[in-house]
Amino acid sequence: MAYSTISYGSSGKDVKTLQEYLNNNGYSLDVDGQFGSKTQAAVKDYQKKNGLSVDGVVGTNTWGSLSGTSKNSANTVPKANAATYKPTPTPTRPTYTASSELTAAEKALKEWESKKPGAYVSEHSANIDAMLDKVLNGEKFSYNAKEDPLFQQYKDMYVENGKLAMNDTIAQAAALTGGYNSSYGTAAAQQIYQQYLTELNNKLPEFYDRKYQIYLAEKEGDLEKLALLQQMDDAEYAKYRDEISDYNNQLGYLYQKKADLSDEEWQKYQVALGNYENDRDFNESVRQYNEQMAYQKERDKVSDEQWEKTYALQAAAKSSSGGGSSRSSSGGSSNSKSSSTVKAQEEEANKITPKNSDQTTLFTRYFPPNVANKSIIEDGIAKWYEDGRIGDAEVAWLWEFYGI
Repeated sequence: MAYSTISYGSSGKDVKTLQEYLNNNGYSLDVDGQFGSKTQAAVKDYQKKNGLSVDGVVGTNTWGSLSGTSKNSANTVPKANAATYKPTPTPTRPTYTASSELTAAEKALKEWESKKPGAYVSEHSANIDAMLDKVLNGEKFSYNAKEDPLFQQYKDMYVENGKLAMNDTIAQAAALTGGYNSSYGTAAAQQIYQQYLTELNNKLPEFYDRKYQIYLAEKEGDLEKLALLQQMDDAEYAKYRDEISDYNNQLGYLYQKKADLSDEEWQKYQVALGNYENDRDFNESVRQYNEQMAYQKERDKVSDEQWEKTYALQAAAKSSSGGGSSRSSSGGSSNSKSSSTVKAQEEEANKITPKNSDQTTLFTRYFPPNVANKSIIEDGIAKWYEDGRIGDAEVAWLWEFYGI
């Protein structure tokens, strides 16, 4: 029969068959159809002991070995092989201890976690806030000619020129009148002076616009400074995010490395623990088997002694019965004595070997179904069969009785 290749994590009918085969070879597994750590450990142990590739995978070679050496063959009587049941060296329960590599990985992870960058702190935050406040809440535009130095210079120049023109006009008018001041000259001079002041006033819009353009230029400069500060801050923040990204990438790598090592070592520990439990259970089965076989040997010795006694009594009874017949002339008392002797001997024989104590009953006494291990029972049936103490019908009855 062909079986599929199965390994750790498999489940189904083939896994149950595998577990039955392994149990027939001395292991103690739950036949649940789940290829778990205990089943994997048993497979590896079987492969190691039978010269197979120890990989925990049940393929053609392992199936062939198991099916060829299975004790529970459907149409054959199991044969005892007590000599093969020797305890393995007393196993020591494994304990989990992290390797130096895993310890180093955990240390590296903790050290890297301590290097986590702090919260972002902007070097330009104060300047950005100050510049933004200046742009949004800065001084509003206003113009006051009295506070404009350039306008004041123009004013002084125009007033001075106006006065000079006014004096020239008065002098010219006096020259016409023979050096005497006249009201005409004074009025003309005043008009000339007013013309200069009017020209000065006409210059005011130019000074206003000039001042406003300077104000706009300053505002534009503030906005450019604000944008530059923000660009510098964005660049610094981008560097910070790159640093955070690099930190998280390395953190993930170290964490995964530690997790992989931990899982791998824990799996190895579970396999070792499973092997330990299998060896422990096997040794216990061997102990029970050897104990039962020692008891059986003792019972066999007693049975042989009883048989010899019974045979001797029967032989003596037969001899006594023959002698009485040849001495019939000796009288009734002698015959009566011989008859009573034979009867006593028969009763003694019946006490030693009761008629209802057949071999199957004796076997069930030697191997109580609620105490004996099934593998030990199978070996016991095989040995009794080989010894000729039971036949095919008794084997069939015992297999049914023990539910094997």
